[in-house]
Amino acid sequence: SFTGMGLYRYFNHSLTPEIVIPTALLFMIACSYLALKYDTHELAIKALLRRIRKALWNAIEPWYEFTQRIIRNSLTRLLRLLGAAKN
Repeated sequence: SFTGMGLYRYFNHSLTPEIVIPTALLFMIACSYLALKYDTHELAIKALLRRIRKALWNAIEPWYEFTQRIIRNSLTRLLRLLGAAKN
């Protein structure tokens, strides 16, 4: 499965072959179709993902830097308290 959870837990031997076989064929056809569509639109998809990643990073970066400073200062104080670091 895509998620790693699997469907076995939910459908353990409860589906009949009349349901499973057409569904599996439909799944294979859909995945093949989407893979071929991805090839034709790969550049646009990657550009969209880059824009999303950049927007997320712009939103997260100030918090990331602030958190890094707090962690660095706290770790330094902890190491000084334990005698593992000097001034």
